[in-house]
Amino acid sequence: MILSAYFDIHRYRTIIVGILMLCVVAYLDHVTGTDISFSIFYLVPVLFTAWHTDETFAIVASLIAATIWLIMDTVLGGKTYPHHLIPYWNALVRASFFLISGVLLVRLRMALRDALTSSKLKAEMMSIVSHEFNNSLVSINLASTLLEEDDGDNISEHRRKLYGILTQTHRAMTRTVKTFLANARLDAGKFTLERKPIKLREIVKHSLDIIKPLGEEKGVEIITDFPDIPIPLEADPDALSLVMGNLIGNAIKYTPTGGHIIVAIKMEDYPANMARVSIEDTGPGIDKNDLSAIFSGFYRTSQGKHAAKGFGLGLKVSRELIENHGSKLLVESTPGHGAKFYFTLPVTKVLQ
Repeated sequence: MILSAYFDIHRYRTIIVGILMLCVVAYLDHVTGTDISFSIFYLVPVLFTAWHTDETFAIVASLIAATIWLIMDTVLGGKTYPHHLIPYWNALVRASFFLISGVLLVRLRMALRDALTSSKLKAEMMSIVSHEFNNSLVSINLASTLLEEDDGDNISEHRRKLYGILTQTHRAMTRTVKTFLANARLDAGKFTLERKPIKLREIVKHSLDIIKPLGEEKGVEIITDFPDIPIPLEADPDALSLVMGNLIGNAIKYTPTGGHIIVAIKMEDYPANMARVSIEDTGPGIDKNDLSAIFSGFYRTSQGKHAAKGFGLGLKVSRELIENHGSKLLVESTPGHGAKFYFTLPVTKVLQ
């Protein structure tokens, strides 16, 4: 990276290095003669120069390479052709090939730079906005809590219900803000896991306790299937909680009233010492053509758009967080029969 940045800055030195590379290629071409072809290697200095400079330098490098190749082919190479214009035609074809390759590479790198710059700006903007929203949500939650405490034991049932709505809305918005913030950090390459010894069952239960009222309000039954023994892991508790919140929240969101979701933790027989977490719903399901696209970010299926509102970002962030843990977030689904998301994580010690 440091060497690449050096050549990006010192363009004339890049040209010199490119010419030296051409000289080396020409020398090897001359020494080996026609027994070993070095023709394709004339393109390497052109691409090197084009990558680190601009179109003007790429054109210059292309013309120099074609000229040297012509000299090696005629004067030093001693080749004879049926017609004296054939080597010049060959040189013109080679120069055209070099020019096209060099200019295309310059434009490709410019496009990559623009895309990288745009991605960084987007990530920074999302990070700033997410932080501001998070600060506002903290203030809203504090104000709501103080108001509820002022009402004391004499609070009416109607106001209690309103406070409950405020609490659930705050939790949902907080989860959304955390998802956007995590996505911004992941895109910017600034996200780092903070692994700690945790108990998987407690993390999942905590996520369920936070989001369970949403299921009760909607009339969706939440079924749990957990082992009786604790399952110790080395994982980032905040990242894992965000993943579980997104997956369980989606399951509730897309499951119709009267349906149910199953949140399960199982020990895998093979490979050994692996814990499998799964969230299964009875929603509309996902078409097979959408199974990979749903993890791309800001993508929603046609069934999902009709079933509930959302941004389509939670699954992308969840998959990347699980991948940072060395695993994969997978999905199985049949349209009309719900969906099942699951992943595995290594247990830190053998359970007896």
